Amino acid sequence: MIHDAEKTPCPECGGRRVRVTAFTHHGQVAVPHTLDLKQPNRSLLSRLQGKSNSTPAYAIACTICGYTSFYATQPKNLIPDD
Repeated sequence: MIHDAEKTPCPECGGRRVRVTAFTHHGQVAVPHTLDLKQPNRSLLSRLQGKSNSTPAYAIACTICGYTSFYATQPKNLIPDD
């Protein structure tokens, strides 16, 4: 389930929030980037068993104060091994 953060007001100032995309500039060209979050403590055995230790994420930014938060699209992938 993807979080519905765009529809909730900014927790800092109450302003409107929008989804944003990160870009890196290579000369005159802006190249979009995706953000991936990684759980570094996932064991090699778990990864070999097909358990992912990362997830794509997206950013939500306030259009008034600039407060920005990140949301994992598959947060269960970040749960550490027992």
